[in-house]
Amino acid sequence: MDRVRWRERANLLPVGIAVLLGLVVGGCSSIFKSSSGDMYPYRATTGDCNCQHFTSVDPQEPVRYEFTATYRVDTSITTEITVVVHNGSPDTLDMSLGAVRVTSRNVRYRYNDRFVPIMIAAVPPHDQRTLTLVGSAAGEASADPWLPIAGERLVLTIKGLRLRAKALATQTVQFVPSNPKFSESQ
Repeated sequence: MDRVRWRERANLLPVGIAVLLGLVVGGCSSIFKSSSGDMYPYRATTGDCNCQHFTSVDPQEPVRYEFTATYRVDTSITTEITVVVHNGSPDTLDMSLGAVRVTSRNVRYRYNDRFVPIMIAAVPPHDQRTLTLVGSAAGEASADPWLPIAGERLVLTIKGLRLRAKALATQTVQFVPSNPKFSESQ
């Protein structure tokens, strides 16, 4: 992806309710809607999920991840992936050694299939941070910019996060685009 940026967000729910909600809801849902008419969602197809909003939890620590992705097609494809990292622990989540990789099957992004560092040092206890990855197709545009969407698959990998000097599990999520052109022809 071309840009990586973090946005801080205040924790809106008490931590206990947020953790309980994460355990009850867990997995995936399709409540995400794009605020713009020209943005289309990707669906997470990880595990048993086929949804627009995917949630995963670290198997050993109270750290939760929420994943969503959208794309826009103009003269080329621009993709935006959002990952909200919730630290439900009383300890600081160290992200200084963290790295993220996006691998695209059909779109040539600038950092395609390469790990890039996460540009935030930490997530304070009982807080969250939002990672937004934005990438546009590199190189010349094709005659029909919709062609790469057919059969496209993105795989997002996050690794290197640490809590109390212990490495957290690597997070991997696969996305496929919802293609409005395919839906219209049926």
